[in-house]
Amino acid sequence: MDYKKRHKVVIIELEWRKIKPLFRRALSETLQHRLLDLVRLAAMPKNTSHQNIVNAIKRIPYGTVCSYGEVAAAAGLPGRARLVAKILSDSSALNLPWHRVLRASGHIAFPIDSEPFNEQKQRLQAEGVQVVQGRVKREKKTLDLDALLWAPD
Repeated sequence: MDYKKRHKVVIIELEWRKIKPLFRRALSETLQHRLLDLVRLAAMPKNTSHQNIVNAIKRIPYGTVCSYGEVAAAAGLPGRARLVAKILSDSSALNLPWHRVLRASGHIAFPIDSEPFNEQKQRLQAEGVQVVQGRVKREKKTLDLDALLWAPD
């Protein structure tokens, strides 16, 4: 190997030694986040309530939204809206339609103009859902007591 080629190799090796820790750190942070997602997914309890909530979220039709409480009720766990939120926050690896789940008031649960807020808003708008000032206007569900009391069992 002649002197010029050897000299270039040495310079490249020296530069790589300087860059290598930065590259490793950036790569390892990305991989660590992915591994943490997979570990969280594996650590999640595989009980029926968890599966029921995941199935209820998967059943939300395209272009419609539900509140955390409605998802919990559909899963057979009324009053467990916080459990729905917990499962959604821990399940980035499950590929759920998380953007279809909102607060009971119809508001997006993230702070306005944050990155997740804008992503959820864009996903909802892509499905044809109208989002005005971070809120989806929904029809109020009224209970027809006569229908409930006199409906055949």
